[in-house]
Amino acid sequence: MKRTVCDEVRYIEATVSPSNIASTNLFKGLARDLDTNCLITDYFSSMDFPQDGHEDELLFKIGPTKK
Repeated sequence: MKRTVCDEVRYIEATVSPSNIASTNLFKGLARDLDTNCLITDYFSSMDFPQDGHEDELLFKIGPTKK
């Protein structure tokens, strides 16, 4: 994210299942390393996926908070 090619990137977004602790830690750690926010909100419901047994997905939005 500190490369010149990323100069205009303001946010990183990803969806993560609640049980995916490794990804949760990765994105929270990235926000901490970039000294920015990590907003986590509901995004996909398990009903949005065609197969049974898929978890809900949370949206991780990393970047500055809008004022």
